[in-house]
Amino acid sequence: MKSIAVVRLKGQINLNGQVKDTLNMLKLYRKNYCSVFEARPEIMGMVKKVKDFVAWGEISEEEKNKLPKSFKLAHIKKAKTGNQKEKIMDIIKQK
Repeated sequence: MKSIAVVRLKGQINLNGQVKDTLNMLKLYRKNYCSVFEARPEIMGMVKKVKDFVAWGEISEEEKNKLPKSFKLAHIKKAKTGNQKEKIMDIIKQK
């Protein structure tokens, strides 16, 4: 099954309760947190709900094995929200 990495790009300001709960379920507690999931329909539904606050993209099994399931990134520069496809690993690797 495909895996996706989800990175939270925006903070807590102006979040409604449902979006905040969904971000917490995705283990994206604060800005610049990243989580890795299997691309199941229920996970993709949650990602679509928070699409304006996160960037996500498909990652290979090799890349998935190198990453922990959930972790904090350093400051992210110039990343756009939404489906970033191949660019997601570039976002994760920023220092």
